[in-house]
Amino acid sequence: MDEQRLAALKEAAAKAVDDLAPELIDLSQRLHDHPELGYQEVKAAGWLTGFLEQNGLAVERGFSGLATAFRASYRSGPGGPVVALLAEYDALPDVGHACGHNLIGTSTAGAGVALRRVLGTVSGEVQVIGCPAEETGGSKVMMVREGAFEGVTAALSMHPGSQTGGGATSLAITPLTLKFYGRPAHAAASPHEGINALDALLQTFSGINALRQHVKSDVRIHGIVRRGGVAPNVVPDYAEGEFYVRAATREYLDIVIGKVKDCATAGALATGARLEVEEGVSYDDMRPNRPLMRVCLDNLRRLGSEAEEAFGQRLSASTDVGNVSHACPTAAPGIAIAPRTVPGHSREFAAAAVSEAGHHGLILAAKMLALSALDVLLRPSLVAEMQADFAAAKTAAGEGR
Repeated sequence: MDEQRLAALKEAAAKAVDDLAPELIDLSQRLHDHPELGYQEVKAAGWLTGFLEQNGLAVERGFSGLATAFRASYRSGPGGPVVALLAEYDALPDVGHACGHNLIGTSTAGAGVALRRVLGTVSGEVQVIGCPAEETGGSKVMMVREGAFEGVTAALSMHPGSQTGGGATSLAITPLTLKFYGRPAHAAASPHEGINALDALLQTFSGINALRQHVKSDVRIHGIVRRGGVAPNVVPDYAEGEFYVRAATREYLDIVIGKVKDCATAGALATGARLEVEEGVSYDDMRPNRPLMRVCLDNLRRLGSEAEEAFGQRLSASTDVGNVSHACPTAAPGIAIAPRTVPGHSREFAAAAVSEAGHHGLILAAKMLALSALDVLLRPSLVAEMQADFAAAKTAAGEGR
C-alpha cells in the first residue's frame, strides 16, 4: 500500500466533506425538523436518497423489502473490498430526534458522497445502507437475515453521545409481550367466579423481582403494565405487560428469556389464567471489531479529536448494529455532541442534535467514516487483521465450532 497515496486521498476526502458541510447541515436540520417514527420515515428516506442520487450514487429504494430502507452504492475499479455505511434516521415518540439519528443518517450519506468524489480508480465498492426503525423495529435484523451483509468487508457507522471514542460492547435484547386471559366477574358479589388476569401479571412481576438476584450482573429486565383491567369492581379478564430483557451475550440472553417465561407461566398457573407470549425483534450484543475500531479512533485523532478507547467496557443500551457485527466486521464510534450531564433520549439531547456542537459532530463523523473507509479499501493488511479478529470473536462465542 502506498502511504502517500492513502494520505492524499484522506486529505481530499476531508476537504470533500468540508465542501459538503452546508448541504449536510441543512439536511440534518430537515430530518430533525420532521421527525418520523420507525418504518414511517418517508420524508427522511426521500431526502437522503435524493442527496445520494444527485451526487452520483446508484440508489435502490425499498431495500430488503422495507419501504423506507435503501441502498446507495458506487463501485470504482474491479474487485476490492466492500464498505457499508449504516444510516439511521428514525425518531422517538414525543421527543423527536433525541437519539440524534438525524446526525447518523446525514453523516453516513456525507461520507458516501465524499468517497464518490475521491475514489477514482481505487478498487472497491462503497454502500450507504438506509436502515429504518433502529429504535423499535430493528431493520438491520431483517437485513442480516436476508443476507444483505454477505460479502461486506466492513460495516461502519457512528452514534452521537456525550463522549468521543469507542470499543465498548452493548447488551443483547429481546422484547416480550405477556398476555394473560382470565374471566370477568363482579369483584364484590362473586369474585370466586372470576379469574384475575391482573393478578397473574403482578405475580409475574414478583417472580421477575426474585429472579434478579439469581442472574448475572449484566442482565437488565424492565417492564410496564400495558393493560390491567377496566374498573375496580370487575375482576380483570385481560392483562398485558411489556418487558425488555437484556444480557451481555446472545447466548446468556436466551437462558434468561427462558427464566422470564417461567415466571409468567408460574403467574398464570397460580391464578388459573391463560398465558400468551409474543417475542419482538431481538437485537444481538455488539461485537466491535478491534482493528477496525482502532482505525476509526486513529482517524478521529488525526482530525483533532481526543478519542477514548473503551475496549472491555459495556454499554447498558442495545442496538441492531449488534446484529450486523455478528455478520461482518463492524465499528460504530461515538461522537460527543453534548456534555455528560445530558442524557440520551431527552429533550436536551434532541436540542444538542442541531446545536453548533451537533453540527461539528456531524462533520467530524462524516470525515471519520470516509477516512476509515479509505483505510479498508487501501490496506489489505488491515482487512486481514479485521477478518482474524472477527473469526476469533465467533469462535469465542461458540459459533466457530
